[in-house]
Amino acid sequence: MPGDQRTYKAMVGGPWVRRWMATGVATAAAALGGAEGFLVTHRTLKMGAENETLRARAVRTLYDMRDPVVVGSWRSINDVVMGGCSTGGLMPGEDCAIFKGVLSTRNNGGFSSIRSPQTDMDLSDSDGILINCKGDGRLYKLQVCADARSPGVKYQAEFAPSSEWNEHAVLWSDLKPSMRGVLLEGAPEVSRGEISSFGILTSKVTSDGGYNSQFQPGEFALAIRSISAFQLE
Repeated sequence: MPGDQRTYKAMVGGPWVRRWMATGVATAAAALGGAEGFLVTHRTLKMGAENETLRARAVRTLYDMRDPVVVGSWRSINDVVMGGCSTGGLMPGEDCAIFKGVLSTRNNGGFSSIRSPQTDMDLSDSDGILINCKGDGRLYKLQVCADARSPGVKYQAEFAPSSEWNEHAVLWSDLKPSMRGVLLEGAPEVSRGEISSFGILTSKVTSDGGYNSQFQPGEFALAIRSISAFQLE
C-alpha cells in the first residue's frame, strides 16, 4: 500500500476488548509469563519493510520484554543446528530485552532466531501482531507457528525497525508459510485461533524464500519492549 498513510488508534473499552478480557486472560498470562491487560494510548504503528503506517483500536500485551522472567523463558535457535557459525540470543537490557549476536555465512549459515515458550493461544479476534522495538538498520522477521493445524510450518513476515523506538505491525494476512526457508505455495493461512509459538529472526533469506539483499555478516542487535496483539479500527 505505498503512499497509504493510515494511522491506527489504540482505544480500549469496546466489546472486542471486554470479550477478550473475559475469555482466558488468566490462562494466557500464566503461559506467557505475564500479560498485563490492554494499552489505553493512541499510537501510530508502522508496517512492513517500507514502514507504512496503520491505526489500531485495541491492543493487548502478550509478552512484556521488560520482565526478566519472560525474557528468560525464550530460547535461541541459530544456524549451528545445520552446521553454521552464527550466534545470538535474548538477554535483559535497560527497560527492554535485547536480541543480539553475530551473523556468519560460514558453512552455508546465515540466521539467528529467538522463540517463545510453547503455548496455546486463541487470537482469532485480532488482526495482527505488534512489536515495540528499536533496531540497527537490519531487516528482521516475525515468525508464528500453529503446530496443531500445520506442524513444521513457519509463518513469517518482514519488518524494518529504525534506530528509534517504534511500534511495528504485522497483519496475519501478511504472514507467508515456509518450511526450512522454502516458501510453501498453496499452504493454508496461519490458524490465528491455535497459535503455538512466536519468534523473531534475522536471516539471509526473506519470508518468500528469496535472498535478503540487505543481509550483512557481523554483529546485530534488536531491542524489544513488548509483543502484542491488535485489532484494526
